[in-house]
Amino acid sequence: MQNSRFAVPPHPNEHNNDSARCGAFLDTIDPAMLARIQAMRLMDDDFMTVVFDGDNEITEFLLRILLNRDDLRVKKVTTQKEKRNLFGRSVRLDILAEDTQGKVYNVEVQRADEGASPKRVRYNQAMLDSHSLKKKEDFTQLPETYIIFITENDYYGLGQPFYKIKRTVEISSTESMYLPFDDGCNIIYVNGRYRGDDSLKTHLMSFAPAGGVAPYARFLHAKCR
Repeated sequence: MQNSRFAVPPHPNEHNNDSARCGAFLDTIDPAMLARIQAMRLMDDDFMTVVFDGDNEITEFLLRILLNRDDLRVKKVTTQKEKRNLFGRSVRLDILAEDTQGKVYNVEVQRADEGASPKRVRYNQAMLDSHSLKKKEDFTQLPETYIIFITENDYYGLGQPFYKIKRTVEISSTESMYLPFDDGCNIIYVNGRYRGDDSLKTHLMSFAPAGGVAPYARFLHAKCR
């Protein structure tokens, strides 16, 4: 069954009619309302909080685009969720979601590079994991997690839409050899400045300055009325 407000998003590299469909919908919106929507951007914390908080459908739409998964079903989502640490620093998570398979998703939007450092990712993972198990539960019951940082700048400066972090085991030999170290934590940096020749550009521009939020227009139109 399709989402009540959004169709399953096509893979960015397979379909190029997103813009046409979106443009047709935008033509139906009152010009004054459209101007308000186009002035918004998801990189702003306050606006992002209003858009995603408690809304499984819009969160599902975003995660499907970023992960290229049309089977993903979000069960619950909160924004600005604080994870407390009684012995040190607590952390506030921009978007925290769980899908119907028990996988956990933490999405962060960062305008400044220093807010997206690898050690920030490490701390977010630690806080998520430390709150995931109940007393006496086995470590194998830790859920698979996705920590996704959407950065305003191209954090690694290589022009790629995504940077997926892979943990490996280095094997010393005459030839370098690496084995996967699969701890169930998936770390992805999303380049908010990506401007490739595919429809993914349209989605990522929703986070950019003056980029517009056309892919989310149907949802925002309902929110702003």
